[in-house]
Amino acid sequence: MESRVSAAPARMITAEHAAGLVRSGAWLDYGAVLCQPDAFDKALALRKDELTNVKIRSCISTKPRAVLEADPGGGHFFMFSLHFSGYDRNKHDAGRCNYMPLNLGEVPDYYRRFIDPVDIVVLKACPIDADGYFNFGAANLWHRAVIERAKMVIVEVSRGLPYVLGDQKGVHVGEVDYLIEGDGLPAAELPNAPMNEVDRAVARLIAAEIEDGFLLADRHRRDAECGLPAVAGERSPRPGGAHGNAGGRHRRPVPGGTHHRCEKGFGPGQDRLYVRARFERPVCIARTQPGLRVSSRRLHQSAAHHHAQ
Repeated sequence: MESRVSAAPARMITAEHAAGLVRSGAWLDYGAVLCQPDAFDKALALRKDELTNVKIRSCISTKPRAVLEADPGGGHFFMFSLHFSGYDRNKHDAGRCNYMPLNLGEVPDYYRRFIDPVDIVVLKACPIDADGYFNFGAANLWHRAVIERAKMVIVEVSRGLPYVLGDQKGVHVGEVDYLIEGDGLPAAELPNAPMNEVDRAVARLIAAEIEDGFLLADRHRRDAECGLPAVAGERSPRPGGAHGNAGGRHRRPVPGGTHHRCEKGFGPGQDRLYVRARFERPVCIARTQPGLRVSSRRLHQSAAHHHAQ
């Protein structure tokens, strides 16, 4: 990991001052998901009539972007998304957001080797920690790669983001040019869609494959909260035991991203069993250490029985 060195110590400025650093024709980077700036975004939107051809990269917007709402005709700001949220898709359909087809796992290399250094990267992050880092929170993705070659780095400090551990999880104050105070609001949270009869039908198919002693890991929150627990107690007995058995499992590895190849299969490392129903994403049924219990508001079950098999 390379470290960027700012030309001068990081200086606290207002969001309006930071937005004033943007010039027509500039490339900006808003980062991804919870790292997208809000105070800066609103301040930049107010400069709409002063700017043209300002291009912004982003990924999975969790709330409306002020620059797009202020410029419905697209005469000033252009948004390029690496991956759509529902909001991004709606803006795409309205002609205001462009999708960039790519492999998300290769994004760091794109920024380090192929994309020209961005003029300004603006990221929302946690307040500075004891080691001098502004933590990216729950959006620890490719932001390090963007920062390494950026011409200017601005951090929007927010007390509303969770502090998250991990590798390449933040930006050091010595790499930052300017700091602005964020709004401090809690991190955005997308609500779950209400469960319908299709969800219940799919969940019943999945629940019928679960044996006693299995531990369910929430691979996708919607799987856990839209149907599966609601019908877990509605399974009908199957031949081979109280709830059937796992006879006929396919023990061939299931490569990442190809879980659809079989109805059941052990995943990489033989430590996970993926079960899927037709037309639905897989649910991960994991084997863990003997006697291990997982505390969850949704599932409380020992994996000892399954691990021993």
